[in-house]
Amino acid sequence: GNIEVYSDVLLSWNISADGLKYDYMDKNTLKLLGPKYIPLGKELLNFQKKNQNKIVKNITIVFGGTDAFNLSFILLDAISKIENKFNFTFILGPGFSNSGSFKEKAQKIKCEVIISPKSIYEIFSGSDLVISGGGLTSFELAGLGVPFIGISKVPWEIKRLKKMDSLGTCRFIAADNKLSGNIISIIEELSSQEKRMKMAENGKRLVDGKGCQRIAEAIKSRWKNDN
Repeated sequence: GNIEVYSDVLLSWNISADGLKYDYMDKNTLKLLGPKYIPLGKELLNFQKKNQNKIVKNITIVFGGTDAFNLSFILLDAISKIENKFNFTFILGPGFSNSGSFKEKAQKIKCEVIISPKSIYEIFSGSDLVISGGGLTSFELAGLGVPFIGISKVPWEIKRLKKMDSLGTCRFIAADNKLSGNIISIIEELSSQEKRMKMAENGKRLVDGKGCQRIAEAIKSRWKNDN
């Protein structure tokens, strides 16, 4: 927001995009604003979660390609204090440093570690709960109907996750010195099947996976009519 727009099309899938102010140089600029225009791959629709299991068993943890703030290590320490009743899987990106030492530490508490998986949607849809950052993954999880806990130290991601929390699509936890205790209590809270079902429904209402189709139809319609 607060920028001059010279383009024929403005595409912004930010969760608050329709409330941001833009200075349009062309009054006819085509405005495609909000999560309904997020261009996710069509394969997402093939992995949308239809049902939520009665209990939480499989929990996946992912913090993007690099995990610049080492949140994976912090979460690994936190879950080491949890009674061994969950199957934890960590997904590490190609830019994650110290993957060797992380895998060694994870094995000691029987956590699976996957590096750069080919089909991350398949892993997500097989999870009862995901813990992630607030980047693109947060929209993917919403669209998949996978309940998730959002954690970040990046200001714009925090803002997004707080908004998603207010919409009932995730639970946001601050990455502060209370993180370990809070993550345990929120996991227990989301053991409720009813709460996870509502979260999944809200997520798919926010992101339905048809953003690419909407973008194409909007552009085609505008220039077809103009011609």
